[in-house]
Amino acid sequence: MSINHTQKIEHWISKLDPNVTHVQVKAGEKRNSLSQVATVQVIETDNIIDELENISFFDGGLYVRLMAYVDRKYNKGLSLSAIETSIDNQNSDTAVLVDGLLAMTGEIRRFMATITSTLEKREETLSDVIEHLMEAREERMDSEMTAMSLDMELQAVQEAAGSSAKDKAIDVLSNTANEWIALQQRKQEITPENVINWIKNDPNFIQQAMKDEEIVSKVLQQMNTIEQK
Repeated sequence: MSINHTQKIEHWISKLDPNVTHVQVKAGEKRNSLSQVATVQVIETDNIIDELENISFFDGGLYVRLMAYVDRKYNKGLSLSAIETSIDNQNSDTAVLVDGLLAMTGEIRRFMATITSTLEKREETLSDVIEHLMEAREERMDSEMTAMSLDMELQAVQEAAGSSAKDKAIDVLSNTANEWIALQQRKQEITPENVINWIKNDPNFIQQAMKDEEIVSKVLQQMNTIEQK
């Protein structure tokens, strides 16, 4: 039942002539084609509402005209439309739809909050992964630089070692050559005077010479020869 219709009927009754004897109720699916369906003798709101319920007016789809008479004289009329009832139902349906939309909006808001949180966590995870990858890359580059540095140092050591070996070999050959040249020079400079000087300056020379039997034999032979003369 529509509250608006009830209020309209009550207001309409309050404006009627006190001498009204009855109310005719006419109804139909078209406004310009109404048929009388009931007559209300006791002019009260509830009685009119009962007649409207009997013809299923509040279910919608009908137009109603209430016509008040004083005996046979028309006094006042009231038109009611089932469209108003439909509008009330539509308003109710609209309210349900609005509630549904609000609930859906809340669900969408919660869904978006969940998506946003998930995306933020994903961004944090990606940032951490990228940071770890950058650190690993830097560590790899440091390792490669260290390996290159060690390799260069090893090459330098190897080159230095090779150079040192060459230098040593050159020094040995040079010393050997110098000794050989000195020896050749000493061979060329062996004279009685030099031998005498060697004996005087180096007593060990005599000791070394006396260890050689051939030298000792020759010295003794020379001494005997000198004595015989």
